[in-house]
Amino acid sequence: MPVFIVTKSDLVLRDIDLLRALRERKLCLVHISLISLNPNISALFEGTAPSPHKRLKVIEELSNEGIRVVVRMQPIIPYVNDEPSMLKKLIEAVSSSGGFSHCSGYPQDLGNRITKYIIFTGEN
Repeated sequence: MPVFIVTKSDLVLRDIDLLRALRERKLCLVHISLISLNPNISALFEGTAPSPHKRLKVIEELSNEGIRVVVRMQPIIPYVNDEPSMLKKLIEAVSSSGGFSHCSGYPQDLGNRITKYIIFTGEN
């Protein structure tokens, strides 16, 4: 049975031996959440989660071990982290760190009510 881990934490690395064993059987996929490279935005919206730099290092270490990593760049918040140049840098950093693919999205507000959640995915 496959294992999907969704986390913001660098503690996923403490189980690297187990993840390696699962990787050998092609049963492991790790999702790391990362909404911005800006540590101030990250701290404001993600509280006590590890810094963006630390999470990029986790992505890199897992990728170096051959473990597939999907980076969840969610939520994209209008006027906070939706600037195209900011998103481009984030995608480039994820790709450089070895992220297998990325997933991002933003809520579409129609009349003070979120009616859709637009999702974008891409493979690096």
